[in-house]
Amino acid sequence: EYVKCVVKAFGGPSQCHYKVWPFGSYIMGTMTETSDVDIAVIGTNNTDPDKLKEDFKTALGLCEGTPLKDSDSNEISVGGITSIDTAFVPIVSFTVNGVPVDVSFSKVPIKELPDDPNDITDDMMKHVPMKDCRSINGVRIAHALVRLVPSVELFQRAIFEIKTWAKSRNIYSNKLGYFGGVTWCILVAKVCIDNPTLNYGDLVLAFFRTYSEWSWPNPVSIIDTQQDDPREWDPRSKFQDGMHLLPVLTPVHPCQNTTHNVNTSSKKIIL
Repeated sequence: EYVKCVVKAFGGPSQCHYKVWPFGSYIMGTMTETSDVDIAVIGTNNTDPDKLKEDFKTALGLCEGTPLKDSDSNEISVGGITSIDTAFVPIVSFTVNGVPVDVSFSKVPIKELPDDPNDITDDMMKHVPMKDCRSINGVRIAHALVRLVPSVELFQRAIFEIKTWAKSRNIYSNKLGYFGGVTWCILVAKVCIDNPTLNYGDLVLAFFRTYSEWSWPNPVSIIDTQQDDPREWDPRSKFQDGMHLLPVLTPVHPCQNTTHNVNTSSKKIIL
């Protein structure tokens, strides 16, 4: 709600149309005490995402160090404002009452966005540059996983178990060449979808059995790639894609590999 208020106040011309959508573990119901909150601000064809990002950062700066009140008179404190422009998905990062928040900015070249992220179709995404696709698809991935798994409750329980296991073994970090949160969620969702009748304990066992026997570098994928889309992950036509060691593809188009940072050393540790 805080992000929505800032965007509304500093969102540019009135003809611009925005949606402020949380995604990641917040949407999938898999947040822990150390989780951050991922938010995508997505505009329409009149939006300048770069300008909106700068205006948003400026507005946050005016609030930093000054306690504010929300609609319920609870105190809000903003701090640690940083713009990370070199990230795979550029973000503005900050904290609200100590909780880390990452906000990305992008646009879809249409007149109006649907109210439900599930209604953002592949056709709407056809002419979206990859820079914006990565941000928008963060939202689409989270909603797709929740929609596709046979039991959201079992999926959430299995995610919590696998995340705890991965963190205890220090292999939970995309930045350090391991698997990040999105990758672990896709891996668990794949097992849930392929084994719809298993109970919680058997799902966790199936997870370890499946990926200990996986024929890497064959990709883990929930949907088929679209060969006619040049933005899709394709190791046959793209040299860099062919170098990926443990590919895990997004469940929305254009399909992208979520493990591009994995190297030979981290692969050995993960497996």
